[in-house]
Amino acid sequence: MEANGYTERVLVTDNTNKAAVLLTFCAQLRRHQPLTWINEFASKDVFIAYRRNPAKKPKINVSFHFEPDGVDAKGILKAYDTTGAEAEFNALVKNLGLDPETLKKLLALHSKAAVQACREALEAREYLVKEHMKKYPENAKVNMVRGKDKTFAMFGTQASKATIAEHLSKIKD
Repeated sequence: MEANGYTERVLVTDNTNKAAVLLTFCAQLRRHQPLTWINEFASKDVFIAYRRNPAKKPKINVSFHFEPDGVDAKGILKAYDTTGAEAEFNALVKNLGLDPETLKKLLALHSKAAVQACREALEAREYLVKEHMKKYPENAKVNMVRGKDKTFAMFGTQASKATIAEHLSKIKD
């Protein structure tokens, strides 16, 4: 984002697992606004039905906001989306000409490191859910109601009826 010569950089993902992996590799959530929570409604009718019966839950979109500096976040996310790294590692190690005992130790250490990374990622995901998502204040959440022709309305979950009506009147049914 840029305004008046000020540029703000942020890395955003709506994938909780990717966010957990980024935390595992020391990426930092933004101090201010570490996440955005949007309750998404497919139409005005769906939103009105929800207002009458809150048991009908909206689709929830949560995006995590990370500082883009300090770690190779794009490289981490690229590695997350690739497959075959284990086979590449094993092929490389086997061609190093190590004696069988050293090779066995190296592969065991690699496995331990992978298990530790898995545990840390699971802990990071639990942290995201418990410390950020579950504690996210209701008045910071946003409702988004979709209309036709890619129109939509966005307003806070605590918006007044007048504000809601004004925003909904601007989208196509």
